[in-house]
Amino acid sequence: AAKLKSGEVNQDEALGLLKDMRKEGYALLCVSYPKSDVECVLQNEDEVYVKQFGSSFESGGVEWGGVMPEEE
Repeated sequence: AAKLKSGEVNQDEALGLLKDMRKEGYALLCVSYPKSDVECVLQNEDEVYVKQFGSSFESGGVEWGGVMPEEE
């Protein structure tokens, strides 16, 4: 995901991005088409993940960045 500094994109297929995040200027570039010249800032994927899913997945008491134990 990237945050648009200027320009517009068509991201009708961006089903994996909350409407609130789109309103904040975020875009999923893998499914976006530019409608004008675009300037964007690449985001840390962990930052975007927490903004997108933090309230549901991270509320389970799991420490962020933890490692899953290997099965024996």
